[in-house]
Amino acid sequence: MPPAAAPAADATPNRREQRRLEFAAVGGVLLLALMLRAIVPDGRVVEHYDEGVYASNLYAGSTGYAYPDRHLYAPPLWPAVIETAILAFGPAAACWPGIAAGVLLTLSVYRIGRDWFDVATGLTAGTLVAVDAVLTLYSRTALVDVPMTLLLAASLWAGHRGVAREDARWLAAAGVAAGLAWSTKYNGWLAVAIFASAFAVWRVAERWRLRRSDAAAKPAYDARWSYRLASALPVGIVGAIAVAVWLPSMLSLPRGYAEVRANHARYFVGLEGWPDAAWQQLSALDVLGVNLIAMLPLAATAFWLAGRGDRFTRLPGRIAVLVVTGLVIVADLPASLVVLLVSQLAGAHLLWRILTGDLATPAARFGGWLLLAWFHSLHLAIPFYTPYPRLTVAVTPAVCLVLAASLQRLARPDRRFRLVRRELAIAAGAIAVVAVGSVAFGLVESQGDLSYTGELPSGPTLVDDRSTVRDAAGVFLAALRDEPLDGRRGFGLYVLGEPSLFFHLSAMADASDVPVVVQPAGNLQVFDAGNTDGQLQAFVAIGPHAVDTFGPIDDPRLERVATFSAIPSRLVALNEQRPSALRRTGIRDRLPFVLYRIRRD
Repeated sequence: MPPAAAPAADATPNRREQRRLEFAAVGGVLLLALMLRAIVPDGRVVEHYDEGVYASNLYAGSTGYAYPDRHLYAPPLWPAVIETAILAFGPAAACWPGIAAGVLLTLSVYRIGRDWFDVATGLTAGTLVAVDAVLTLYSRTALVDVPMTLLLAASLWAGHRGVAREDARWLAAAGVAAGLAWSTKYNGWLAVAIFASAFAVWRVAERWRLRRSDAAAKPAYDARWSYRLASALPVGIVGAIAVAVWLPSMLSLPRGYAEVRANHARYFVGLEGWPDAAWQQLSALDVLGVNLIAMLPLAATAFWLAGRGDRFTRLPGRIAVLVVTGLVIVADLPASLVVLLVSQLAGAHLLWRILTGDLATPAARFGGWLLLAWFHSLHLAIPFYTPYPRLTVAVTPAVCLVLAASLQRLARPDRRFRLVRRELAIAAGAIAVVAVGSVAFGLVESQGDLSYTGELPSGPTLVDDRSTVRDAAGVFLAALRDEPLDGRRGFGLYVLGEPSLFFHLSAMADASDVPVVVQPAGNLQVFDAGNTDGQLQAFVAIGPHAVDTFGPIDDPRLERVATFSAIPSRLVALNEQRPSALRRTGIRDRLPFVLYRIRRD
């Protein structure tokens, strides 16, 4: 009797093994993202003007627990999140929500890449987001840009699922995420605009495809897709729920949305200013250390190694990537310009894939249109505004996704992708070595007299010392400790137009033995505080923003008590100087802070 045939190998264990390896890869990417965002504590300290506005509300009891004119800078959602973190963990936690948002953004981009394209694209795009210099920097702040971008990405991901699965629950989730993005930053409505524009283009393109397809191909478009193409209901659901979620924020505005719109109009540069703003944004990215985008080809190539496809066809792609990387490094080319050009080519490649049917299903093509709408609309819109580098945060994940989708498609013409333990370990090790090495190099380079000379560091921005304003607050509190009370029960310290300084002074005063009450001041009438009948000795702290707003401070009632000046981080310096000037001369403008005693008449 012949021996029984061996049972066919079960593919289930292999699929389970692939899932375990994928989970391990995703866990490693998230750990890398967390490490880059959490290390170097002096690099995640409230320093930026807007950070102070968002983080100071808990200490602004005299103004109703809202920093003066806070509503002009952002809706109340993210300041409330920061306030909750401070109440739970203390003032040092002001930047922790941003770190969490940055890690979650990495996860959301991985999910988008995986769902809209494939596993390889998701892993590559997630890695690019994890190591990106700009996203890492702004995740370490108390600013609203990273959380808004996270909610925008979540809204687009949920909206795609709602359309692909014809599930109103996912569309409702997309509307909630869009409304929360809108409640985090006033341009959060972009989530709805991107979804609506992509949906409209996709409908037209799919109808055109239906008309041109032959009888044999038409059954691929089942009745559900035909019904879906006949209705704009998904856009209506997402838009209506987004407005409903945002409505409480709008109703909370003390003087209506017109005041916010008028304030934002001041930053609109129009078509005439678009070319210069676009160039300044590119230059700013180089100042912020985007030359670390050299990690991009390493990350992409490392994940290519984890696939078992036609290795010969992948070899030219690897060589081309290494050549481009070498040119950027050796020839000192503007890395941001190289990335812009390459990403635009990748965007054109994605459009070609959609139009030629390389993305085989309607759901896949809808994902492609969503990504192109996100990618191109923000590239066009951002230079219409004053070129603050933080505006590029919203488009950077789309750049990572477009690059990852194109690189993985070119690297794997056979479309096969299989994670292998040994090659995955090599990939993880290579990425970790480059990431940790870059940080270590930046830390070494930033030692010595760098903070005093203003020389621009070439290392990653996460090694920048952002403790300047906190140090000024410490100097001023130390000076008050030596001041006589003259029969008063304490000091009244007014902070004129410097919300980040107000935040640090308030936080330190709570833990200090100095009897001081810290209050924000919005105008020069604060100089009359010396003649009030209170029981507090009046002082006022003034910084560079107050001088910019009110002009040189020269009042006979003021007596200088202490001064402090230091060179700011690149993040703040780019708000004050053009990137071209920073690259040419370094950070030469010190931030001056002065503490005055207000004399009694």
